[in-house]
Amino acid sequence: VAAEARVALEAWLRAYDARDWQAFVGFYAEDARFHLHEQGRALYTSKDQVEAAIAGFYESIEEASFTVQEPEVVAVSDSLALVTAPYEQRLSLAGGTELTLSGTMHLLMVRGADGWRVLAGDTVARE
Repeated sequence: VAAEARVALEAWLRAYDARDWQAFVGFYAEDARFHLHEQGRALYTSKDQVEAAIAGFYESIEEASFTVQEPEVVAVSDSLALVTAPYEQRLSLAGGTELTLSGTMHLLMVRGADGWRVLAGDTVARE
């Protein structure tokens, strides 16, 4: 279970780095329980909200990378895995703006008929 979830995590990260936003968003679960938090604050409560947010600034992203270091993937059950990892997210935007975010992320991944998907997540920025 953990190995399968890790393969999905790596594909999700490759989609981000390739700026394949459709594939990246495709790794989020279509589920009423879906939610993503940042610093303990709910940012998105549906996959559609994530897709709309990315669509809002997609054209301005010139380069993107999302790196996780030594992710710990733990099988919670046959269909759930918990990912914990330090991360660094970099964006280069049109006009020369550079953004770097880093910290620790937690993802709850669920296995469904269409493979492993992110059901919930939280990021905590480094101080």
